Amino acid sequence: MATRGDTKLYFPALAGIYDALADWAYPLLRATAGLMLLPHAWPKFMVAGAKGVAANTLARRGIEPALPLAILIMFLESVGAICITIGFLTRPFALLLLIELLFITFKVQIPNGWFFSAQGGGAEFTVMWAVLFLIILIRGGGPHSVDRVIGKEF
Repeated sequence: MATRGDTKLYFPALAGIYDALADWAYPLLRATAGLMLLPHAWPKFMVAGAKGVAANTLARRGIEPALPLAILIMFLESVGAICITIGFLTRPFALLLLIELLFITFKVQIPNGWFFSAQGGGAEFTVMWAVLFLIILIRGGGPHSVDRVIGKEF
């Protein structure tokens, strides 16, 4: 059970609810990260496909070898997202997704500035994702994960 320590609650009458839900905060964060990443993979499969992602996104930016990287990105953003959500192979997928997000941040987004806008992406969004996957990499699957059930925290 999580403890509040010296935290002063705005609504002390809800202390029991806070305590009951505290253990679920991290699994909620992990599942949210995975489920929010999954829709980023969907258009790649449904509209572009690996060849489209390679030609229209990666090769156009000079990122080669485009096709193998497109396949890896689609794998990470689909299978990796599902695995992060359920907490299976959590650290390996979090590491790979962290690397992907750092690459996107420095290669694609930073040249567009910091703030996200309709005219072009900014680094703030991908930095947030990178930090999120760094936290997941550090914490692993946690107590409510497939990793814990099978007894392997990679």
